[in-house]
Amino acid sequence: MKNKAFTLIEVVMAVTLMVIILVAVAGMVLLTLFANQRNLHTVQAVGLAQEGLEVMRFMRDSNWLQNYGWDQGASIWGDDATLSLGLEKTMYLKEDVSCPPCFTFSPNEETVLLENGTSFTRSLTLHEALDAEGFPIEDMVEVVATVMWRDRNTEKIVELSTYLSNWK
Repeated sequence: MKNKAFTLIEVVMAVTLMVIILVAVAGMVLLTLFANQRNLHTVQAVGLAQEGLEVMRFMRDSNWLQNYGWDQGASIWGDDATLSLGLEKTMYLKEDVSCPPCFTFSPNEETVLLENGTSFTRSLTLHEALDAEGFPIEDMVEVVATVMWRDRNTEKIVELSTYLSNWK
């Protein structure tokens, strides 16, 4: 006569196997959620950095339209943003809420708080543009946009750069 009932050992092994599978699936779901959040923050940071570079291009072009030198015009660049040889200056870009979408520069760190509660710090650094031999290129600067944020107690950084020149 065959015994059709499960033995205790078979039941324990089946439950153990199910627990192992459930823990693995839960771990994969959590890992996927964290990776999604990290990727979302990185995409947002790249967008903020790109916006900073576009603001600098807009300011250069606006200077030309207002008959300033391409790297002059305190009312547009701010008194501390005059570009000159040997310059390496970091400025913090902040949105001016009095006339959106206007931007101003600040010597102090500013944060951008997005709707999802993530806080980003955005800065623009102006460098001399150098040729392959390390000599300054006349009428050209390198602009580096840096965006920093904290993701799960780890500081993350995205940097984008471009060269601006006197194109007129």
